[in-house]
Amino acid sequence: MGYDGVMRGRALSWVGPLVAFGAVVVAPTVTSACSCISNGRPVLYVGAGNRLPAGEGGIAWYEDESAELDPARFRLESMDEEGNWVEDTFTLREHSPGVREMTPAHPLRTRFRVSMRYSTRGLERWGAGPQEPLSVVEEIERSDVALDGSAPIGLRVGAQRVSKLSVLTLSGSCSRRIRAASVRIKAKLPPALDPFLGYLLVETYVDGRLWRPRASLCEDLPRGRSWLSKAKGPGVDVIFSQCPGELGEPPSMTSAPLFGDPDGTSFHGVAPGDHHVQMIVSSPDGRFQVTSEAVRVHLSCDRGSTRSTPLPPPHPPAARGRCAIDDSPMPAGASLLAVLLAVTARPRRRGRGSSR
Repeated sequence: MGYDGVMRGRALSWVGPLVAFGAVVVAPTVTSACSCISNGRPVLYVGAGNRLPAGEGGIAWYEDESAELDPARFRLESMDEEGNWVEDTFTLREHSPGVREMTPAHPLRTRFRVSMRYSTRGLERWGAGPQEPLSVVEEIERSDVALDGSAPIGLRVGAQRVSKLSVLTLSGSCSRRIRAASVRIKAKLPPALDPFLGYLLVETYVDGRLWRPRASLCEDLPRGRSWLSKAKGPGVDVIFSQCPGELGEPPSMTSAPLFGDPDGTSFHGVAPGDHHVQMIVSSPDGRFQVTSEAVRVHLSCDRGSTRSTPLPPPHPPAARGRCAIDDSPMPAGASLLAVLLAVTARPRRRGRGSSR
């Protein structure tokens, strides 16, 4: 064996341990794995200035339906006639999944202070132990104005846009970007109802079916709120139709089998063409309900695509949840290992005077 052969043998002698080391450092990971963390914080249904309309006896909120409706989690105080905070008794009930209400024993009092304990969910997937319960404390005032549904509710329809937007997916990542034709709609409440917009539930119906898309699998939408509510407030929504040729397009855009799924398992939007859109505005207990006028919305990826403008994301990163996608690039150790293997495995050229 010549000098070159000896050197190649010595070089390759430490490649084996290096490969073994690299196999540990560059261990394969599961790509595009979606893990969600939700802080579980209750979301109160209150109007401007944390006010409740007159005649509505309870304090309503939304939280994950798996949260135990245990009176020990709550504390209620009300202000008596002398201006002192006194502890009040209450009853609890759930009107629909996640929509809950606390009814004070003294409903005619006008000022309340409520404390709710809650727990963060999803941390166990990250190896965290049991978490201490957190608390939210809010002061709420009852208005002397009642809900008035005599005036009609209108809908303001924006211009169609063809652009990219994020929708949830079950393919492993929390969300994906698609190209879609979209239209933004907004409820126009009469002056008597507008101060109580935050108290009311506003839901969108497209062709008679509930429309509840989500931008991410980790997004937890309270009942009566859309995927734009965190950024734009209640009563604003976006209707969209995924453009043909997109990755993950369903076999038939006309069937859209998962359209309107309240669990939000997947979303490709509605079929292209004309759709009738309405919004239903209701109180958390459902006793008050007003339906908006119906409007026609046309969606087409062909029309206006040359004049498309970017559509803002449906909302900023949600404070209620976190989406973790493991799509990290190759570690530095893997790059170094690849370079070393290439160098050591490259044969040297023997000179003309080399001996065997």
